[in-house]
Amino acid sequence: MTMPRPDAPRPLVLVVEDNPTTRKLLRVALAGAGYAVAEAADGRSALALASERAPDLILQDMVLPDVEGGELLARLRATPGCAETPILALSGFLARGEELPGGPAGFTDMLLKPVEPSRLVQIVQAHLPPAAPPAEPPGRGRRVIVADDDPVQRKLLGLRLRHLGFQVTLAEDGQAALELALAAPPAAIVSDILMPRRDGFELCLAVRREARLEAVPVILVTSSYIEDADRQLARRVGANAYVLRTPELQEVIDALLSSLAARGSPPPAAAPAELTQEHAHRVIRQLERQAAANATLVQDSAIQAAQLFLLAGVSEVLTRGADVEQVLDEVLGRCLDAAGMSQGAVYLAAPDGRLTLHARLGYAAARVEALATFFGHTQLLYESLRARQFLTIPSAELPARQAEELLGQAGARSMLLTPLFYGSEPLGVVVMASASQALSEDWLVFARAVGFQISQAIALSRTVALLAESEQRYRDLVQGLDAIVWEADPATFRFSFVSRQAERILGYPPEQWLATPDFWVRHIHPDDREEAVAFCQLATAEARDHDFEYRALGSGGRVVWLHDIVRVVRDEEGRAVKLRGVMVDITRQKELENQFYQAQKMEAIGRLAGGVAHDFNNLLTAIIGYSDLLLGDMGPGDGRRADVEEIRRAAERASALTRQLLAFSRKQILAPQVLDLNAVVTNIDKMLRRLIGEDIVLTIVLDPALGHVKADPGQLEQVIVNIVVNARDAMPRGGQLTIATANVDLSPRAAAHHISLPPGRYVTLAVEDTGMGMDAETRAQIFEPFFTTKERGKGTGLGLSTVYGIVKQSGGDIEVESEPGQGTTFRIYLPRVDEPAAAAAQERPAVPPHGTETILLVEDEEGVRTLLQKLLERSGYTVLAAPRGEVALEIAARHAGPIHLVITDVVMPGMSGRDLVQSLLALRPAMRALYISGYSTGALQLPHPPDAALLQKPFRTDDLLRRVREVLGGG
Repeated sequence: MTMPRPDAPRPLVLVVEDNPTTRKLLRVALAGAGYAVAEAADGRSALALASERAPDLILQDMVLPDVEGGELLARLRATPGCAETPILALSGFLARGEELPGGPAGFTDMLLKPVEPSRLVQIVQAHLPPAAPPAEPPGRGRRVIVADDDPVQRKLLGLRLRHLGFQVTLAEDGQAALELALAAPPAAIVSDILMPRRDGFELCLAVRREARLEAVPVILVTSSYIEDADRQLARRVGANAYVLRTPELQEVIDALLSSLAARGSPPPAAAPAELTQEHAHRVIRQLERQAAANATLVQDSAIQAAQLFLLAGVSEVLTRGADVEQVLDEVLGRCLDAAGMSQGAVYLAAPDGRLTLHARLGYAAARVEALATFFGHTQLLYESLRARQFLTIPSAELPARQAEELLGQAGARSMLLTPLFYGSEPLGVVVMASASQALSEDWLVFARAVGFQISQAIALSRTVALLAESEQRYRDLVQGLDAIVWEADPATFRFSFVSRQAERILGYPPEQWLATPDFWVRHIHPDDREEAVAFCQLATAEARDHDFEYRALGSGGRVVWLHDIVRVVRDEEGRAVKLRGVMVDITRQKELENQFYQAQKMEAIGRLAGGVAHDFNNLLTAIIGYSDLLLGDMGPGDGRRADVEEIRRAAERASALTRQLLAFSRKQILAPQVLDLNAVVTNIDKMLRRLIGEDIVLTIVLDPALGHVKADPGQLEQVIVNIVVNARDAMPRGGQLTIATANVDLSPRAAAHHISLPPGRYVTLAVEDTGMGMDAETRAQIFEPFFTTKERGKGTGLGLSTVYGIVKQSGGDIEVESEPGQGTTFRIYLPRVDEPAAAAAQERPAVPPHGTETILLVEDEEGVRTLLQKLLERSGYTVLAAPRGEVALEIAARHAGPIHLVITDVVMPGMSGRDLVQSLLALRPAMRALYISGYSTGALQLPHPPDAALLQKPFRTDDLLRRVREVLGGG
């Protein structure tokens, strides 16, 4: 929490809000309005701050992490100094019109979130007075008479003085000003010099002759240059100041305020007789200066009028055709009309620098050939363009004889050559000629305008063509972009532009986006609305670019995830004046992120489950093995036999659970083979019908051209059975169950919907039921071990986790589609292979369990190692036992006789089972190998040597002995 210094002069507002973004937005808005702000993220902090210094106003959120809104209100009211403090409720849930909690001594007012900064400041100011009264304006309500015969200047000065706090009375001349002053003496008079009936000098002298007005300051104003004689006359008539009128009128205002502040005796005025001649001379001088200025203005106005006529004409032409070169004749005509000339031509520069005739007016067709070469003086055109200078003909820069010859051939009295440039790029030359008049120097100014306008028009025509192409490219890009391009007002978030993709992504046409003022806020998902709006408001208030993600409500109530990238357009002072952005539909990305998260979670759970199952299998191996040993030592009538058999049965049930955990964790040992999935489904058809009962109708749809897959057939049967059992439990009152197979080719676009599947050819198995269905929360957990929706004791929660593990370990993927009340569809994808299906395996004959060979046993788990040694030795084998690989190598090196078989665990401290076997085979190439493991690893997928066997823990005694005999050759 933050707290300003106790001596802060500004009113203190305490903001109690747990959302840091909203809290910062409120602080920025209030601090900008001149308030001191204290922030509290919870009720405890708010009470501590209020106790330290009583705030002048409190903004309190209704929902806080540590205290209920009404309770905090009561405790704040009980805090010293806060009993009468305005407390405003901040709520995103309470509707307007609802009664505020707390009764008469409760909340003073309520603000609904999200709160617009301007609205927030207005409401706070209504309950909390400003920090200090505004400074008194310099005019202080004093009355000033403004005298000027120019109504525009009179009104401008009046408005400027009223803005400074003066009361202003306007007079159209000096006589009217004097009459107003006599009727009600003003604080001061501001007067123009030249006015009818009574000018400024006369007005000032008349004021000084009146006893009631002799102390009134008079400021004289002129629009022309002030000479020293003018200033002397102003002092002699008693003026307080004589200033020049500037556009901002600052000198007038400074002189007025200075004269009012002086409060001294007025300047003495000379006798009227002494001033008559001097006054008349200065007025005449002012009039002469004004007349000269007016004459200059008239000349300038004529040229400017011609320029405006030219500009208007060119603009009109451009509105009818963007390609100026196609309407160059008309542009030239506008130029000649504006200049009062009758003949002209335009020569444009080609890319190679040559000048060619492009437009002409006032020349007969018979003279076009001569005009094309500028009557044999083309070099003048090139010289004008090269030097970038205007050329008048005749002129001192051109020999008289050459000028006479050119003018004679052109039939003109004078000519003007104007080079055309756009920046540093030469465009051509304009020639204007007159048969009746000589060109004055003033028209060179016009020539510059002609050259500039035509240059701009030509360059513009070329630029417009490029812009048209660029605009079309931009339009194609914006409208073709797979995102919403938009523009909006930073204060209201109302859209001023939205691209057509808006309708495809959210289902609402752009016209609806533009016509609805609060379209954006209204269509943000309610759970994201407050945070998204507050974040955008804060970033906009700080005039910084930002991006954020939120859910939007599309047509029909569908939810669309948007990534909104916002650029803030700022003015010269850094304030936000426009928002522009791109909304990207990231719904599919969010779904893939969720899939990836689920996959990561399942992988982590699988690792844990696989590790637990491995360790547990070692224990079960010992339990089952020692149970078999005990049972082998007990006779049929032994009373303890039943207890040992129960121990063994419990161990086998536990072994089944560990197999399911290993299946989920994808660490069970599979026996994959190329098979026909249709055959697998057909083989278990009868069993499935017995499982589901008579009230469920089973339909099997098999693709006759179905491709082959490579998988463990027994495990695939378990997959189908587990899914069917789940479907049966989801249809307690009966229903329809459909199993279907099909070939599917996943394109890159379709494969993007599956994180673990690359594009390619697949076989699918779909199991669809008409049961109760599942919601999104249930769908997200169904493959997790021990998750079940069944009653306690009705399921282990390992059925679907086993399905998940088998499918993943087989290189495939599984997806589920389900909605409450709409049934469920499981769809399994397995890679398609081109190999033929394997033949059915032949049953092997029974193998004698006894032998006399020497076996090297390597097992790091002592209990399992001791058990296996006893079992093998009881069956006649010689056993060399080792706790790890390094010891086994030493034993093999020291042992003098043959070692027929090595039995080794796969995963051991130090040397792995695979590495051990490779080292042993280097010493004893004829030795066979049998791997035992609680789970499979990458090494087991490619055992060494190639004929090595695998035995998964836990195993029965006879399974171990039979596998040993099989590896040793049955004898």
